Amino acid sequence: MKQIASEYAEKLERSAEDRPEWYGPIQQHRRIVTSLNKQIQQKTKQLEELQAKHLGVKSGCVEAKSKLLEATEQTERLEKELSALEEAEGQADTGLLEKLRALVGMNENPKHQEQEFQTHCRE
Repeated sequence: MKQIASEYAEKLERSAEDRPEWYGPIQQHRRIVTSLNKQIQQKTKQLEELQAKHLGVKSGCVEAKSKLLEATEQTERLEKELSALEEAEGQADTGLLEKLRALVGMNENPKHQEQEFQTHCRE
């Protein structure tokens, strides 16, 4: 194909030399064709770059969607657990809950005092 094109170009050049009145339009046509080919190459390169960017954005979008779906599912699970705990708390004996909270507070108080003591000793 390239050989045929080069042969055709050579024949055009020879005919242009034989006929000087045709040389101007032929040369102008070649310039236009060359210019158009350059434009085609530039646009093709731009298209490839845009396709690469599109692919990157699309993969980012898919990843973001999967993260959103995962976060939504986790939120739903946590809300269900929270409602179950609230329901269990509502059904539990309030006096017993107060005693348990007091015991937890009593357990946490020595831990807090120990941390303060360690911090004070370090200073």
